[in-house]
Amino acid sequence: MEIARCVRRFIPAWMKEMERFFELVVFNYIYANGDAHLKNFSVILIDGDYQLSPAYDLMNTALHVRDMDFALEGGLSPDMPGSDSFLRTGHPCRKDFEWFGKEVGLVESRVRRILDKYMTMPDAVRELVEQSSLPEKLRRSYLRISNERISRFVRESQI
Repeated sequence: MEIARCVRRFIPAWMKEMERFFELVVFNYIYANGDAHLKNFSVILIDGDYQLSPAYDLMNTALHVRDMDFALEGGLSPDMPGSDSFLRTGHPCRKDFEWFGKEVGLVESRVRRILDKYMTMPDAVRELVEQSSLPEKLRRSYLRISNERISRFVRESQI
């Protein structure tokens, strides 16, 4: 939430940048980037306006270490109620991300549009992983980890 508060406070076009931040949080969860901590988010001055810098240091850290779902302290937000799915399993589902999107000030329809993109793994991701220089075992692990997170993400919450 600290990053979201800074985006709102310091970036004039905060709504557009908040959508970028929100999508990056979802992406980092789905593709197991446990290194998405505070130092890996920054702003850049372009044509006199501050905006989020392009994403960097994106990787599937779960291939190398046993990671938590989020590198950001407190997960999505320490003050946010968890879905029954989160309370039961310790892993967020789509409902948790919907709540997070609302908490950071995004319009519900925009949150849904962003989340809808992560309901399945795009064929292009599979192809990129398969064509990567990762050893076969790590390619399989990458796809397994991401598919597992997508299945958690799409899990229904009763709340």
